[in-house]
Amino acid sequence: MNPLRQWIWVIVAGVFVFTLGAGMRGVAQTEQRGLITGLLNARPDHPNALRDPNPSGTLSKVTGVPTRIEAPALGLWNALMPVYTDHASSSWRTGDAVWHVPSGVPGAGQNVVIAGHSPSRDPQTWSHAIFRGLPRLGPGDRIRLKAGSTTITYAVALTFAIPAEQADSPEAVAWIAPTGDERLTLITCYPPHTADYRVITVAFPVAVQESDTYPKDWEK
Repeated sequence: MNPLRQWIWVIVAGVFVFTLGAGMRGVAQTEQRGLITGLLNARPDHPNALRDPNPSGTLSKVTGVPTRIEAPALGLWNALMPVYTDHASSSWRTGDAVWHVPSGVPGAGQNVVIAGHSPSRDPQTWSHAIFRGLPRLGPGDRIRLKAGSTTITYAVALTFAIPAEQADSPEAVAWIAPTGDERLTLITCYPPHTADYRVITVAFPVAVQESDTYPKDWEK
C-alpha cells in the first residue's frame, strides 16, 4: 500500500476511535446526569417520611456489632470498621467502609449508620465495595448485614441524594441521627472521585438468620 494512503487510513482510524470514545463518554455523562436528577427528586422531606411497613421484634435476637455488609444481587460486599462520630453534629466521618458506633447495633431499635468512600482508597476493596452500587439500589433490593453470629436481611425502602452544599444542614444531618425506629442507613459520595452529592440508602429489616458462619454465597 502506498505510504501516503497508509497514513490517511491511520488518521481516519484515529478520528473514528476518538469520535467513538467521545460519543460513549457523552452517553455515560447523560446517563449519570439522569441518575443524579432522579436521586435528587426522590429525596424525602424528613426521615419520618420513611417507616418500616412490617415492623417486627425478631432483631431482639441479635448479639454483636456489625462486621460485614453485602448487596447479594450485585455481588458487592465490605468488611466494616467501627468509627466514633457525634451524630448530634454535622459529622459525616467515613472510611472505606465504616459502622458509626454511636448509631447503635441491630436489634436496639436504632438507626444503624454505615458509610464508605466512593471510590475506596484501595483499588482491590473498591472492586467489590457495596458503595459502587449504592446509587442504583432501589425499593425491594436486599442488603445483608453480619452482626455477631447473626445475619440480618434488609429491604431497601429508598435511595436518594443530597447536594454537598446542604450536607451540614439540620435536614441532612437528621438522616444519620437517631430516628426512633429500627433501620439501616448507608451513605457514600457521588459521583466517584467527587463529593458533589451524598447518596443515602434507607432499608428496613425483613429477616434474621442465626449462624456461626456467613451464608454459603458470601465471598470469603
